[in-house]
Amino acid sequence: MNWLGQSFSKAEPNLFKEVSRMRRLLPIWFLLLFMTGCVGFLAKISSPTIETKEVFIGEIKTYKDPEFTAGGRIKNIGLPTNDKEIAKVFEAALAAELEKAGFILTKQPGIESLVVKTRIGDHPAPLGGWLGIFAMGIVVVEVEVYQNDNLLLRLEDGMNTTLGYSSKKQAGRLTPRVVEKIKENLY
Repeated sequence: MNWLGQSFSKAEPNLFKEVSRMRRLLPIWFLLLFMTGCVGFLAKISSPTIETKEVFIGEIKTYKDPEFTAGGRIKNIGLPTNDKEIAKVFEAALAAELEKAGFILTKQPGIESLVVKTRIGDHPAPLGGWLGIFAMGIVVVEVEVYQNDNLLLRLEDGMNTTLGYSSKKQAGRLTPRVVEKIKENLY
């Protein structure tokens, strides 16, 4: 009843039906969350920069089986590997995204140019075959941006890998977020 004495009992929803509907949808929401995954993004800025749009893509190293803290940060990037394919995919995607964002790529680093160094950690899904549909791995990138050998910015980001979303594909999909954070934090 409202202050005029009118009753709205027919318009009021049945609370029991709403709760039971939410309970039925809860497992679907958990499944969607599990399938899409949650990986955080961390950015640290070390010192002010000299503004420049010149970028040199430095070394890209690959690692296998990274370890994480309870908070989702990279504890140990893993053991070095020689996975040139994932490094090539990431480098090509990073170069394209940097150019699209207005940066100028250089063949050699200049005095004021930014140098981007990357470490890629790949933890493949633990199961293969039909059970691999539900298994998830992760690919993480640790990007450091230097200027005159001074660390300016350190970024960590990652994506889950599963059937249809390989480490190479997900590493390439991380580059727009990395470039966005570089542009956001340095300019």
